[in-house]
Order: sequence, then C-alpha cells, then structure tokens
Amino acid sequence: MTRLDRILVFAVLAVAAIAAAYFGFLRLSTAPVMVVITTEKGEEARESLGIPQRTITVTGPVGKSIIEFQDSRVHMLWSDCPDKICMKMGWIAEVGQVVVCMPNKVVISIRGDAR
Repeated sequence: MTRLDRILVFAVLAVAAIAAAYFGFLRLSTAPVMVVITTEKGEEARESLGIPQRTITVTGPVGKSIIEFQDSRVHMLWSDCPDKICMKMGWIAEVGQVVVCMPNKVVISIRGDAR
C-alpha cells in the first residue's frame, strides 16, 4: 500500500465518521416521535411513542381495534376485521412505519414531527 493509498483510505474513513456523527446528531435533535391513530372519522389519538405500557381502543365500521403501546413500540393487539392482517404486521417503532387495517379503516402511523 503506497502512501497515497493510505491518505485516500484515511480521508474516506474521516468523511464517513463525520457523516455518521452529523446524521446521528440530526436524528437525536429531531422533534418527538409521535404515534398517530386515524380512523375514517379522522384523527382519533396522538401519543408519544415513549408512553408507558397501555392500550387504546378505537371503533371502525367493522368493530373495535385495540392498539397496544409497549417499550417504545406499538402494534395492533386486536381487531374485529376478518383476516387479521393488521395484527400480523407486528410491532412498529421507527418513523415512517405504519400498520393499516383496511376493513376497519384504522391507520397507525409513526411520525417524527408534531404535524
């Protein structure tokens, strides 16, 4: 490995470290992560993802949907829909992830801003 190769490797590693630190800082300094629960009637609930363990029940055209919060994540615990696909979607915890119950018209979304 020549001296120029070593300088190039060092420069690439330095740029990667600076980028990782910069984007890590941006992620830590963003607005609070919110879980928004929406039904056909509109927004039903808005909660911080970090709330203690609890459940929220909303009602849609098919029946009840129960959403569970636990350990900074959320999932559809129960829904009266026929196929239960929304329940099989599992836990979500990252900004941009969603759980959708089409028959009951319930959407659980994780947002990284207060909108």
